[in-house]
Amino acid sequence: MASVVVGAFPPWWLPTQLITGLLLVLLTACDLRHRRLPDVLTLGGCPLVLGALLLAAVLGAPTRLPLWGLVGAVVFGGSYAVVRLIAPCSLGAGDVKFAVLLGLAIGGVTPLLVPVVMLGAAVGTLVTAGFLRRRAVPHGPAMALSAWLVIGAPVF
Repeated sequence: MASVVVGAFPPWWLPTQLITGLLLVLLTACDLRHRRLPDVLTLGGCPLVLGALLLAAVLGAPTRLPLWGLVGAVVFGGSYAVVRLIAPCSLGAGDVKFAVLLGLAIGGVTPLLVPVVMLGAAVGTLVTAGFLRRRAVPHGPAMALSAWLVIGAPVF
């Protein structure tokens, strides 16, 4: 919130940050505790993030923000859906739905960062698995952290 006051990023981005940030915390906690990403948060969060992007456009953001969000959702969610189809054991269906949600918010900054976030999530998951010496670890927390680095400190 302090960064809005000092002008580090435009105030119209704050609703997107708050909504996405809350969803990231809730989804990360669910994934760590239950190894599930509930539909009520992944699918239910998509209209909230899209609404925040539409609100940003009304409050003075570039009008392309919602469209870029949709492009990001298609790229992130579509890429994860393809991986899920090819190797179903590598990603859960919740990860695919979470990717759609994150793609909306990341795309609002720029869809060009979606592949960077995807790479960051993959590396984060691999490092966590290596550190914990486990073959399977939740992927959601790495997705959330990687995405938050873009959403929390956007460069427009």
